[in-house]
Order: sequence, then C-alpha cells, then structure tokens
Amino acid sequence: LSLVSCMMATDKYFDKKKTTALTLISLGASFSMIIFSPVTKLLLENYGFHGTMMIFSALMLNTVVCGAVVFPLNTKESKTGVETSHKTQIDISFIKRPSFIMYMITNVLFVAGYYVAIGFLPETGLSVGLGMDDIS
Repeated sequence: LSLVSCMMATDKYFDKKKTTALTLISLGASFSMIIFSPVTKLLLENYGFHGTMMIFSALMLNTVVCGAVVFPLNTKESKTGVETSHKTQIDISFIKRPSFIMYMITNVLFVAGYYVAIGFLPETGLSVGLGMDDIS
C-alpha cells in the first residue's frame, strides 16, 4: 500500500541486512499487485464502487498509524522532588525541510495523476456499457 514509506523506514533502521529487507518489501509490493485485482473485483461485485473505495480508504488509513511508528520519540526525564515524570514528545521538525515538502508535493501529484483516474474507470466503463467482469 505504501512502498515508498516502507523503503524509507527500512533504509533508516536496517544496517546489516538492508538488501534482504528491501527485497522482501519489493516482493510484498509485487504480491499485493497480484492480490488486489481479484479482491477489487470481489469488492466491486459485493459493495459497489463507493463501498469499495471506503474499504480501500480504511486500509490506507492503517498506513498512517504504521507511519507514525517510523519516527522515534524523544523522551525527556525531569525529577521534581520524590516524583519522576516522563514527557514524550514527537519530533516533527522534518515537516519544515524543503526535501520533505517536495516529497509531499510529488506524492500529491502522483495520486492525482494515477489513482484518481483509476478510481473513475469503473463508473466510466459502466456508463459506456461494459460489464463488471470486463472492467475488472
């Protein structure tokens, strides 16, 4: 679902077996391309276009949670008297970097040029008289 994010996380955390890890990620991405076609057909038949998009949106929302784990937390300890308190802060300073901003812009353009067009294909196919099997 998010190949680039997985590769970035792997590059950040793996040192010794990085090649093996990246190979497994690429294998998973290839496998998902094979699996998602029949799953999409099944979902379109059972839930229609809008239901299928809702299910895929829920799947993509899970990648947001997984992406939050990629960035490490900065932990600050402060002792006040007898009590010890732990404050956990997430470092989001990367958002201001020009490289991150360009990365986000390219992702938005990629999604607009690739996924949006694919999302309208089923409705377009139905409007010109194609069956659901032909569209899938």
